[in-house]
Formats: sequence, structure tokens, C-alpha cells
Amino acid sequence: MALDHSESRFEQDFVEGLAGRKQPKSGGGSTVRDIHGQGGFQVSTSEMYDRVRCLLPNHLISFLISTQPKAWAKWNANLGDKAEARLLDRIAKAITERGTLDVLRKGIDGEGTHLNLVYFSPETDLNPEAARLVKANQFTFIRQLKYSQKNENSLDVVLFVNGLPVFTFELKNPLTGQQVGHAMAQYRKDRDPKEPLFKFKRCLAHFAMSPDEIFVTTELQGDKTFFLPVNRGNNHGAGNEPNPNGYAVSYLWEDWLQPSSILDLVQRYLFVEEIRDDEGRKTGEKLIFPRFHQRDAVRKLTNHARHYGPGQQYLIQHSAGSGKSNTIAWLAQRLSTLHDENNQKVFDTVLILTDRRALDKQLRDTVKAVAGSEGVVRTIEKEKSKELADALTGVLPSQIITVTIQTFPFAMAKMGERPDRRYAVVIDEAHSGQGGETNRHMRGALSVEGDGGFGDDDEGEDAINRTVEEAQRSRGRLANVSFFAFTATPKEKTLEMFGTKNADGGFDPFHLYSMKQAIEERFILDVLKNYTEYNLLFKLAKRIEDDNPENDPEFDKRKAVSLLRGYVRQHDLTMRMKARIIVDQVRNHTVRKIDGKGKAMVVCQSRIDAVKMGLAIRAEIGTQHADFKAMIAFSGEVILPDTGEVFTESKLNGVSEAETAKEFKKSEYRILVVAEKFQTGFDQPLLHSMFVDKILSNVNAVQTLSRLNRTAAGKDDTFVLDFVNDGDDIVKAFQPYFVSTQLTESTDYNQLYDKRRRALDGGFFTETDIEAFAREYFSETAKLERVYALLDPIIGRWIVLPPADKESTRSEVVDFVRLYAFLSQIITFTDVSLEKTYQFFRLLSKKMILDRERLPLEVLEAVDLDSLKLRFMSSGSLGLVDELGRLNPIEDHPHEGRPESEREALSAIVGYLNETYGAGTTDEDKIRIYKDQLEETVALQPGLSTGLDPGVNPAPETRDSIYAEFFNRALTESFATNSDMYKRMQDNPELRALMMQAIRQSIEARLFTPGT
Repeated sequence: MALDHSESRFEQDFVEGLAGRKQPKSGGGSTVRDIHGQGGFQVSTSEMYDRVRCLLPNHLISFLISTQPKAWAKWNANLGDKAEARLLDRIAKAITERGTLDVLRKGIDGEGTHLNLVYFSPETDLNPEAARLVKANQFTFIRQLKYSQKNENSLDVVLFVNGLPVFTFELKNPLTGQQVGHAMAQYRKDRDPKEPLFKFKRCLAHFAMSPDEIFVTTELQGDKTFFLPVNRGNNHGAGNEPNPNGYAVSYLWEDWLQPSSILDLVQRYLFVEEIRDDEGRKTGEKLIFPRFHQRDAVRKLTNHARHYGPGQQYLIQHSAGSGKSNTIAWLAQRLSTLHDENNQKVFDTVLILTDRRALDKQLRDTVKAVAGSEGVVRTIEKEKSKELADALTGVLPSQIITVTIQTFPFAMAKMGERPDRRYAVVIDEAHSGQGGETNRHMRGALSVEGDGGFGDDDEGEDAINRTVEEAQRSRGRLANVSFFAFTATPKEKTLEMFGTKNADGGFDPFHLYSMKQAIEERFILDVLKNYTEYNLLFKLAKRIEDDNPENDPEFDKRKAVSLLRGYVRQHDLTMRMKARIIVDQVRNHTVRKIDGKGKAMVVCQSRIDAVKMGLAIRAEIGTQHADFKAMIAFSGEVILPDTGEVFTESKLNGVSEAETAKEFKKSEYRILVVAEKFQTGFDQPLLHSMFVDKILSNVNAVQTLSRLNRTAAGKDDTFVLDFVNDGDDIVKAFQPYFVSTQLTESTDYNQLYDKRRRALDGGFFTETDIEAFAREYFSETAKLERVYALLDPIIGRWIVLPPADKESTRSEVVDFVRLYAFLSQIITFTDVSLEKTYQFFRLLSKKMILDRERLPLEVLEAVDLDSLKLRFMSSGSLGLVDELGRLNPIEDHPHEGRPESEREALSAIVGYLNETYGAGTTDEDKIRIYKDQLEETVALQPGLSTGLDPGVNPAPETRDSIYAEFFNRALTESFATNSDMYKRMQDNPELRALMMQAIRQSIEARLFTPGT
């Protein structure tokens, strides 16, 4: 008999799996805890389906009679023979008005009674009647359901819960030439959204699937219908990995569509989200269905927490585009009601730590929508409020609390007052910034080891050591708290603190949704796919060239080189040159992207750079007569060193800093120039292009460039133009986060001993000093004045050390403090000397202030920019490889301090810079500088615009004579500042004529609109 590879065969295998007649073959996966042994699906037919009401009446009535006989009897007593029809009409009407999800969750009221339309699985199995009611739910499927009153069109499969349709399916088989895309096209083109069954919120989801892939939508909108993947992933990318025992998608019917799993989806995951505009006005709704990785993460995390209880650490590495906010909301809601196998609540309170106010409201709305009730989430922003204290200690019942990073230490301290309570802490964007001393206080407050008090017989050094031991013990793994940390780009410390230890001694994320998969599934864009590199070439010239040594002074080479590179970077000509490239690219390309809505970001090295670049871009926008505007963003105020002008973000933009992001949404703003601000956490999907004028490395490079990766309608690509970085370095920064990130091994805490030894070798303090400090610091009668009396002599000895020794010893002290603050969160130290040293170094480091280096600013007065060139290097895709990203732990690097300053003559320093950065410049690049300098001088000549006004002197020959007069005057004035340029113009008439013509064209482009 020949193989049946028809679509019908695939459909048959699908429904047999639903009916429980096929054994699971998917080889694993996360399953919902099915404590009631819910059975499989029943089979029905199109003849049993009510096309008008979109119900299966027999199954619905049967469910009501078996689960709520008293309510059913009352309904019948009131209505008699009309009872069934009136009930079906009322349910159909309620679904039309409220949606199937709301009706299933809340039931209906009528005729003086309430009817439940489904029974969800309870958190415990203590109530046998609840278990019976759950088993009474009826799950039904119909193949080839004829759904329409207008025609005989049919759907491949439809699933019902207690007679209410919840999911529809269109199945395609590639072996017949039909791909999953054909199923999606069928929904878009052949399924009329006006049909009652396809009305928004009636059916909860519509699945397009093949044996290889699954996609889902919750609303049919014709050609605009958007499908989400519900795929497990394949080699950390899109799709599904092959299943050696059957279909790659068999997990759908073996797991996700099992009755207990459907109840879980309806009860805890699906929800209606309100769509609002920038002013907060509701503009619509959308029904949210979880993607595979979202639900998989929540289920695996809660299953693990149910089994192992509190005291665990979880790292969830989910890429941008993963829908992290919803995942956090689902997880928090599940943790807040989670019970273990003994029917005991796993967590008393769930805290969500975030610095994003927007998430607070989104979280409240999501959990409210999922839980169907108010008051589940409590947001507390006031740092030390009674409300927060009461909520944390159980006085004020609170299932979920959202707190900010600033509030968190106080929250942790209050939790310490109730060590019998158990907490789940969900961290949004875990990173090392949440470590250090603040996190040590958090853990100390959460300790269950006791309060550190001692009996009367504890005296002297023993009492001090016991106090130290308690302090150390309080910073280890906490038995009453679990941490659930979310991040797209885990750093080394984050992996070691929250990651799962593997067999090789390294650390992995507990759950992964990779950047690679997010890109392949089109939830984010590949920002490295269209990457252009330039580099800046320049030469400098001494202002006075002669053989007199007084005109060739010596400077600290390192400082002078740094200053001169900054001088070139911030030079007006450099800024103008870059601004021209930026505005030209934005005007000709960016603004045409994303259906004419494209925007750009310019990332600058410093706040001064941002102001100068922003002003240069605004000037260039005017020169090119572009019809868009630029905004500039930075913190605080900036004083330009060359003019003394003072700028603030609000002054430059005309709106408050708080309004910058909102103002930038307006269509007239196409460029945002930033320094530090908006490089992380800024979500603007219309950003298409980025111009990088800042050195980027490691996570900072990933987070900055990822501002472009958000998707939007009509957004097909991105563009990066980098003035500074090497493409290979950018690839090295991204590679660890492309697939999965692993820490190769744990940090060696013996580094602490080495750092302490090297600090001691500095000779400005001794072990005796540490012990004397510890006796005072840990004493119950400790006084601040005595601590100062101990520290001040030590600082006095440190101050007189040679500069290199001062710097190296301070670095060892600071490194010890940072490393111990981190390691004490994951290690329970038993050597009390380390804690003594930590507290000693922690306070000592605050007084170890290095003198600010004097910069040789006079070097800037001794040079001129001689030539300048932006050289195109390459353009194309920066490819990432499909491999595990490995990070190494914190390593010990002895500090030797900076070497003694190397002084060199100015001419030698200029020669070094010219040799390093000037190769490739030509006389044309020097002439370009002359042109820019003369152009500005000519443009500033009094009466130029009037003299060349076309309304006054329209004749070209008249313009020629007037223009020549202004040019000659400007050239004469330039002699004082650039005699070399003046001499070359005088000696070379041909060069002079070319220069004059070039400047004329440029100046007239400013004075006259095109075509005059």
C-alpha cells in the first residue's frame, strides 16, 4: 500500500493526538501540572454546530446539567420550554458583547442565577468537588466544520470548550506542495472577518500549521492579519528542530492542546490588552496569546520553584523583541498563587524590581486582565513608606509589589523583620548595577541566620569575630528568597550571581530566547546587516615653525596626544564635515524609510560633542534646505570651552527634558543627537539609522546599536554609519549574545588575598591597623570620631607616596571592595579577616582621593588643523557566527600605576600624530580646510548678502565683481591666522581661481534658494 502523504492524513494524525489515540512522540517539553487527570477530546460533527449562535448546544447544556444542576433547574423553572433557547441566546449575546475569554472566566448571570461556563484547575487538590468539576469540562473537536450561514466553506479543525469555540486550525502539508504560508494566506483571503465565528474575541486564536511550523493570530483582518510564531526554535533560531519520533510540531497536540493545558492558557495567559495613544486615550484592543518561549519560560520556572521552593536563582536570557514585559507579568502572577506538592504556598509575596515606570502600569493592567480582579498588584514608589513596610511584612495583604531600584534596599531591610516569610524577586533587566553594596544590604536584610546577637560571655576579639561571621553569613544564598533575573545581555557578574551552574563549573541561563531566534522570527532586525565604516584622517601643524627651542616646548606626551585628538574630534570643521554626511544620508535615504517616517540617532562621545554636533547638524539642515529638524539630548548643562556659551537640553529643544522623547515622536523631528542618554532602554520603532561618533565596546555596543532593532510597519532594514569603531570590534561585542551566553567558570576568590597583599605592600598601613579598625567598627559602642582617628594617619601616609604608588595602591583597595561586595553575595566566607579588610577598605577608599591631573591645555594654542579627511572604509554586513558565546570570569590584574610621564617636544608629538592619523591625506584635504576657513570668513563679510541680493544686483557680471571684492578682503584677513594658505593663494593663480569658484558656489547656496 502506497504512503498516504495527503493533507487529510496530517489532519487525521492531528485529531487522533487530540483524542488521545496517539502516544506522545515529541520527546519531551514542559507540561502543565495535570492534578486531575483530565481526559482527551470528544468528536463532533458540523451537523451538531449552531451556525447562528456559533455554539455546540448539546455539549454546552450537558456541561451545565452535570456541573450546576441547581442553577439549571432554577433557569428551567422560570422559563419552561423556552429555557434552553433563551439560555443559548443569552450566552451568544454575552459572547458577542464581552468576548469568549471574558464569558469563560466570569460566566453569565440571568433569571436570578449565575452560571459558570468552565471550571479551572485549582492550585491545590484539597477540594475533591473542585477536582470533579474540572473533570466535567467537555473538550470537543470537529473536522471540516461548516461554519457559515452563507455557504458551505469549512475549517480543517475547530476546538470547543463546553460547546464554545476557542481555537480554529488550517493545516497544510508540504509534501502536497502546500506550505504553512498557504494556511496563513487562506485565513487572510478566504476567511471573511465579518463571519460571526471570526469576529474579534469570539474565537480566541486561529492557527496556521504544517508538520514543520505553527503560527497563530487572534484577530482576522484580511490582508493585515498578523501571525505570531508558536515554534520551539531550531538550533537557537526560527522554526522547530526535527523530531526523530514524528512531526516537529507534535508538541502542539501532545502538550499545548491537552485539556489541562488549554485551561491553563485560558485562565492564566490569554488576555485583552487596551491600545492607547500617546495621550493615554484608548484607541482599540488586542487579544494576547503567548509565544512558545514565553509560556515555556513561565512553566519551567514555576515547575522548578514548585519542586525546590525558595532560595533559588534563575537567569532568563531573553532577547529584545521577546515580549519580556508580558513574560514578567505572567510569571509574577503565577508565582503569587503557586503551591507546592504539599499544597503549601511557595511564596508569600512577589516583588518586581524595575526602573521603568511604564512597566508598572503595563504590569498592573496585564495581571489584572489575566487574574480578572483589581488589587493584585501594588505599586509603591515612596522609598520609606509605611505602606511599603506593611505590604512587605504581611500587615497589608499584597500578592505582587512593584518597586524601583531606589526603593529596593528599604524593601529588603523590612523583609528582614519577617524571616519566616518567603519571597520571589523578579528583576527586570538584571545587570551588575544591581550588585555591589546595595545588593549586599538587600541580602543582609533577608537573612534567616539570626540577628547577630550574642550571650553575655562573648567578649573581646571572639565577639568581634562572631559579629563578622554573622555579617558574612547573611550575604550567602538566602533560603527564603528566590531571584528571577531577566536580561538580554548578561554580564559576567550576572551569570555568576543568577546563572545555573553546569557540569564544567561554568554558568548558563536557566531559560533562553536568543537574539538569533528573535532576528529570524522578525521580532527584531539585524542591526549589523547594513554597516558602513569611515575613519578620520588628519594632520596638524605647529603655528610657529622655526629653530628656536622656545617655540618647541615639551609636554607630557600621553596627555598632549589625548588633548589633540579631542581637539580634532571637536573642531568645527570636523563637526561640519560629519554633519554634512549625516544630513545628506538622512535627507536622501532615512526619511524615505518606514513609509516616509524614518528617524536617525547620532551617538556622540561627550556632552560637548553632542552640543557641537547638534548645532552643526542644525546649520547643515539649513544649508541643504531640508524640511526636518534635529533634537539634542544630554544631562545637566554644557559650557562650550571655545565660546563660554552655556547650553541645556531644554534650552536647545524648547521643551523640558521630560518631554524630549515625546517631542521626538513628532514627524518634523528626524534626528536625535545624544550623549549617554537614550542609548539604553529607549524604544522608538521609527529609528532606522544610527551615526556612531563614540567608542563602543562589549555590552554597551550591543545596547546602543540595539536602539535600531525594533520593528514597525514598513520597516525592512536599518543603517549604521560608524565614524570611530572597527567592525571587527563590534562583531566581538555582539557575538557573546547572538546565541546563548555562558560564563566559563566561577571567579577565584583567592584574588582577594592577592589584592590585600599588594595593598599592604604599599607600606602605608599594616595588619595591626586593620585589627584596630575592626575592633572599633564592629563594637556595639563604635563612634565615628574614633574611626576617623584611625583612618586619618593612614591617609596621611598614603598621600606622600610617589604618584604611581598612590594610584596602584588605591586601585588595589577599590578592586578589593568591588570584588568582595560581589563575591559575598554568592559565597559564604568563613575567613573573618576578609570581612574586616572589606569594611576597612570600604571606608578608606572614600578618603583616597587622587589629585586631578593638570592637562597641558596650552598645547591647543600651539597647533592648527592642517588637513582633514573622512575616509570611507567599507560597507556591508557584519556577520555573526552560530556558536555559544563564552565570557570569562573576573580576573586579577595587578595595578602598577601609570608610568612616569614621558615628555616630548611639541614638534615630535605633532609628528607622531601625523604619522599615525595622517597617512592618506593629500593636498586636496589641506585645500578643503582652506576652503572651509575662507568660506566662513567670506560669509561673515559685512554687506555680503545685501550686495549679492538678486533683487538689487541681478546681473551675473555685477555679482562677479562684488563677490571678488569680498573674497579678496577675506583672503587678506586670513594672513594673520594662516600665512601658509595666503602664500599659496598668491603664488598659484589657478588654485586661487578654483578656490574662489568653490567658495562662491557654497556661499550662494546659503544665500539663494535653488533656482534663483
